[in-house]
Amino acid sequence: MSTTTTKPKIISCKQPTAVLTTDTWHSRVSAFMTSGKYTVLNKRVNNAVKKKLVAVFKLDLQGFIDLLGKFTAPEYNGIRMHFGCYPDTPTSSGPIRTPPNMEGQLCVFFCPTTGPEGGNPTGFDDPKQFWYLGPSGAAFQPDMGTVTNYINHYKKNRKDVLQTDGEDHMKSKKFKETERLWYGMETIAGKKDGDVGLLPYLACQIESDADNPIIELYIQLSAFTPMDKKFPEYQLSSVFYFRQASDPVPDPNGLTGTEHGFVFGSASLPIDMVPADTGIPCPPADNCPPPPPTVHKS
Repeated sequence: MSTTTTKPKIISCKQPTAVLTTDTWHSRVSAFMTSGKYTVLNKRVNNAVKKKLVAVFKLDLQGFIDLLGKFTAPEYNGIRMHFGCYPDTPTSSGPIRTPPNMEGQLCVFFCPTTGPEGGNPTGFDDPKQFWYLGPSGAAFQPDMGTVTNYINHYKKNRKDVLQTDGEDHMKSKKFKETERLWYGMETIAGKKDGDVGLLPYLACQIESDADNPIIELYIQLSAFTPMDKKFPEYQLSSVFYFRQASDPVPDPNGLTGTEHGFVFGSASLPIDMVPADTGIPCPPADNCPPPPPTVHKS
């Protein structure tokens, strides 16, 4: 008696609205990698740690999904990603252990935001919910002193050269370099009208029987371009590059990804959802809530 093995059905997952087109993805990454932004930041990192800037760095995919799931409570209207920087001397102990070859490189922290008040379009950080996510393992909450140190290291020792380069490039002292990026909750969790958010899409697309399943997540540094009319030109941005099974591992200094990569970033949503556009940067000042609380050592 013979038996027949039935192959699982390939699942086709509906994508969210806020997905970058390949052209937008490539143009933003190119705007960073081929500009003065990359040159000055790479020089600063090289002077500090004698290594090239890592422009594409890995985040734990399941850790990212689990973390975003924590932020879908009704009181939150979005998620803010803060740029930070690992210490120039790698740490092997303490709240955050520097991943291999990442000393002096950029990192990110995530926190949920509460509803907008006083005209602020993006809401305010929950000061009790700052989370770190690295290349492997679950996200966790470091003490706020550590969070403040990492964010200040970016602001004082990495953003400073980006700010000067931006003023020169744009020929304006009004240029304000990015410190943080905000993502609306409807972009993350989906809308009531059936528009798929990032989390429902990932829940489908990471399944082994999905069509070309997503297997890894990377942050890719980029910059807004003149074509991004609702976003400030030349400010630092980033894209979430979800690597699919058919794609090679991205080059940490690569110019672009590959054609199959699912890329989530600052894509405009329908006109009535302008306040929920993804990747709203801070600065400009009207997108900037108070910074995370500074913790002083006694």
